[in-house]
Amino acid sequence: MVQYFFELSRMNTTQPLIKWGWLRALICFIAVLAIGFAMQNLNKPVNEFVKQQVDKSLVKFVASFITYTATGAVIVLITWLCIKFIDRQTFKSMGFATEGYANEAGIGLFTPLFLLSAGTLFLIATGNLSITGIVFQPTELLLQLGFMLVVAFAEEIFTRGYLLNNMLQSMNKWLALLISALVFALFHLGNPDVTWVALVNILLAGLLLGLNYVYTQNLWYSIVFHFSWNFFQGAVFGYDVSGLKLPGIFSQSLNGSSFITGGSFGFEGSFYCTVLLLITIILFYVGFERKYKAL
Repeated sequence: MVQYFFELSRMNTTQPLIKWGWLRALICFIAVLAIGFAMQNLNKPVNEFVKQQVDKSLVKFVASFITYTATGAVIVLITWLCIKFIDRQTFKSMGFATEGYANEAGIGLFTPLFLLSAGTLFLIATGNLSITGIVFQPTELLLQLGFMLVVAFAEEIFTRGYLLNNMLQSMNKWLALLISALVFALFHLGNPDVTWVALVNILLAGLLLGLNYVYTQNLWYSIVFHFSWNFFQGAVFGYDVSGLKLPGIFSQSLNGSSFITGGSFGFEGSFYCTVLLLITIILFYVGFERKYKAL
C-alpha cells in the first residue's frame, strides 16, 4: 500500500487523484474523525502516567497537552498524506505563503485580545466577574504557549487549509465556509461542559477564522487568531478554554448565569461572546470585501 502511494506521487501530473474537491474533503474528514475517536483511548493511560509525574493541580492540563499533541501530530500527518497523494499538491499550497500577509497575521494576533478585553470589562461592569488575584508562573505560561500553538496549527491546517481549501474548489464559497465552520463546531461536541451557546459561538468562530481564507487562501490569519484567542483566554485572563481548566495570570470568580459568563466552558460559552463575534464577522466581511474586491 505504501509503495502504491509513492508510485502515485511520482506520476507526472498535477491533477488531483480525485476530481471533486468536496469528495477529497469528505475523505480527509472521515479519516481524521476516525483517528480522533481512536485517540480518545489515550486519555486514561496518559492521565494515570501524568499523575505520577507532575503536581496535582497540573495533571489535567499536562495530560490534555500530551494527548492533544499526539492527536494533533496525527491530524497533520493525515492532512499531509491527503494533500500529497490525493490532491497532488505541496503542503505549502494549503496557504503558508508569508510574503504580503503580515497585516493579516497582525489582525489575527490583536483582534482576540481586543474582544476578550471588551468581554471581560462587560462582565466586570455587570458584576458577573471579579478578579481575585494575579499570579505569574513562567513554566505554566510556556506550557500553555506550546499547547496553544499545537492546537492552532493542527486545527487550522485540517479545517481551513484542507477542508475549506478543497470545498472552495467545488462549491459556492459561502457554502464552503459554512460547512467548514460546522465541522469545526462538530469537533467540539465532546468538550467538557459544552452548551448550545458555546456551540453557536464555535460555529461563529469557525466563520470568522475562515473568512479571510475565502479571499486569500492563506492560513496565517486563522492560525495566529486561533492561537491568540486560546492563549489570551486561558493563560492571561484565566478563563477555562473550551471546557479545559487552565492556570491564568489573572485569577477570577464568576457570578451569575453561565449564559452570560460562559461558566465552566470559558468566555466562548458566553452570550457576550456571541454578540462580539457577530459584530466582528460583519466588520471583517465589509473590510475584506473592500480590500480584496479592489485588487
